[in-house]
Amino acid sequence: MFGVERAVASVRRLHDTLRQAGQLSMVVVALAIGLLGGYCAVGFRLFIRLVNELVWHQGPYTLEYIAGLPVWWKLAVPTAGGLVVGFIIHYFSKEAKGHGVPEVMEAVALRSGRMRPRVVAAKLVASGISIGTGGSVGREGPMVQIGAALGSTIGQWLKIDQRRLRTLVGCGAAAGIAATFNAPVAGALFAVEILLGDFGVAQFSPMVISSVAATVVSHHYFGDFPAFEVPAYWGADGLAWAREQDAEENPFWFTIRHGFADGAYPMWLSTGRSFAHYHSGSMTRVSPSLHQEVPEGYVEISPVDAKAMAIKDGERVKVSSRRGEIQIKARISGKVNRGVVFIPFHFAETAANVLTNSAYDPVAKIPEYKVCAVKVEKLAA
Repeated sequence: MFGVERAVASVRRLHDTLRQAGQLSMVVVALAIGLLGGYCAVGFRLFIRLVNELVWHQGPYTLEYIAGLPVWWKLAVPTAGGLVVGFIIHYFSKEAKGHGVPEVMEAVALRSGRMRPRVVAAKLVASGISIGTGGSVGREGPMVQIGAALGSTIGQWLKIDQRRLRTLVGCGAAAGIAATFNAPVAGALFAVEILLGDFGVAQFSPMVISSVAATVVSHHYFGDFPAFEVPAYWGADGLAWAREQDAEENPFWFTIRHGFADGAYPMWLSTGRSFAHYHSGSMTRVSPSLHQEVPEGYVEISPVDAKAMAIKDGERVKVSSRRGEIQIKARISGKVNRGVVFIPFHFAETAANVLTNSAYDPVAKIPEYKVCAVKVEKLAA
């Protein structure tokens, strides 16, 4: 009993010290979150493996093995897994429903990063069962939410301010990505770009520490190997190689030939994401809270350009390029420079990709979809 009391007293002293230590405390806490996040990622993978062995009578299943099983088994196992997951979500933690990333974005944007501690266990168990029983899901979203909930729990226990709490949420998410995919740089960048949108040193540095710490834990248990095998890519001789390719199929030369602004299309369009949405919005737009924050597409225009074209804030305009045109609501903003407009790519109703370059990388097969020359016109009343 005496030993327990001494341990509790020590924890309380550590708690008070960390609260008063300022930026140094963030380094210590980020390191702790990284280590714990790494162990959560290790535990998550081991739990998935355990579920695999229990329900499929082997480790990670292959298509050949699954094809040889009775039809009733292939139907019963995912169904049973879904029922268990539904029970966990309904009775234990409704936040564990969904992909994971939109839920963390919502917590950061609307609740200053506050998440319930039970999300850590609920998401780990529910997602592990779903993946292990054959659900069409992956480890990225669950580990982002598990790590973020871990960081939020520690931050709330330390009673830190809202801005640093959001940073700790990012630390947990970065640790989850880093340990899951053996990608410490990607983990930190994912957290700071997708979840927080704050590249300040005070916010980014703790996330790097958490990512590296989580990766060290992952390396200890699973070794240092890439999560995905990437084919060889053209390097130093790439530009010479690109010149030999068809310009219509190579994004570099396609942009040079077809993408520059001129008299007909005098403005530059840049596409990207808004703080409330992620990719095409297929996950974030089903969240009422996030959808309410940014319910529709818009084109950001500088005040100088808007005045020159007699465009008012909220007015619908036509944006056209050499490839297509859309009608969209104007948003006058000082965030964009004169001669530049910005459109988020989350909204199919005002699809920015109708306007942009369709050329794609010949190796990775990824379209450019980022920048092109456009013309903005005021619609007739």
